[in-house]
Amino acid sequence: MSTVDKKALYGFIERAKNRETSLNKSQVRDLLISYIHNFFITHEVGKVRFLTLPTAWWTFEKAIRKRFFSFRTFRIRAMFTGCERDYNIFKLAGLRMPKSNKKMRYSIMEELNRTILTNGRDCVLVYSDIFDFMSVTDKKFNCLWIDTGTPIDRIAERLKLVSRVIMDGPSLVVITVLKGREAGPLPDGMDRIQFADSIMNKRGFERAQVWEYQDTSPMLQLTYQKLT
Repeated sequence: MSTVDKKALYGFIERAKNRETSLNKSQVRDLLISYIHNFFITHEVGKVRFLTLPTAWWTFEKAIRKRFFSFRTFRIRAMFTGCERDYNIFKLAGLRMPKSNKKMRYSIMEELNRTILTNGRDCVLVYSDIFDFMSVTDKKFNCLWIDTGTPIDRIAERLKLVSRVIMDGPSLVVITVLKGREAGPLPDGMDRIQFADSIMNKRGFERAQVWEYQDTSPMLQLTYQKLT
């Protein structure tokens, strides 16, 4: 990771710790949590396996678990696999994993020669880039949140890995990207939303939601769904 990338990432972690992320960003996260919950209730999915980028605080993951647990008429079990490629943040995230009554276990993912922390059956943290993990894991997920904070054209090729890890049946993929700063014009005169749609449509997904918010830069959050 470049020095510039690290400064931006550490800055976000510090703002999150001090609750200085914009209200708009928090509202978007709350909207996403509601949408995810309603989607899986509607389709009667009792167990959701998430692949996310939790940073040091697991804010989304803890909030979605709380939301799932509080809805007693149809309680959903949330299982998390988180990826973190910065070792300092990985160590912090390991200390703040969602609570479990199980002892923390360390292991090595042989395909990447990277450390894995396991906190009971429902929470795993991998010291890895999320796309590197997706390229080798044999695990399947029905909800991915790919929150890289980079322009869409920089991850376009790697988004094809979604097909490798997504489960059959009702599934969601959330992609958060910078609203701008593409390396050059996108193919066929498409805007960034159309470009993302073209990638995900080929994976069997349709766009369900678009949200914009302001962090240190304007951000775009795209939610895609498939039902089979």
